[in-house]
Amino acid sequence: MVRFYTSLLLLLILASCAPDTDPALAPSGIVGAWRWTGTYGGITGNLAVTPASTGANIFLELRDDSRYEIFRNDTSAQTGTYALSLKRSIYDHEDHTFITFSPADDEGESGVGPIYGAGNGIIGVNASGELTIDDNNYDGVGSVFVRR
Repeated sequence: MVRFYTSLLLLLILASCAPDTDPALAPSGIVGAWRWTGTYGGITGNLAVTPASTGANIFLELRDDSRYEIFRNDTSAQTGTYALSLKRSIYDHEDHTFITFSPADDEGESGVGPIYGAGNGIIGVNASGELTIDDNNYDGVGSVFVRR
């Protein structure tokens, strides 16, 4: 009986030594250059901010080394790093990939300010091939991007 419990304890210890990296978090589907097409939602659901309404052409470049750069009207507006994690969505109560942006040291607050309302949030590529970033709030906003 002691051997059984010793073996069980050893098995549990070995199982807990598995790597923390989850293949579902691999950024391969999101890496690349993305053109912002709009940010929608808000507390009333009526927010619709687009390049046409702002006069801003914005591109988000996500690199495979966890760095990003945002270009606004062909000028670099912000750089920094991003991290991916799993977080529970308030929408469907399932775990989804969540992106957190951190600006370079001298560029101000965390978040992605140059992309009207877009910032840290649930990230994914939908069936239409669009990149979406949705903040995880009931009255939040979501931003949509297409491959450049």
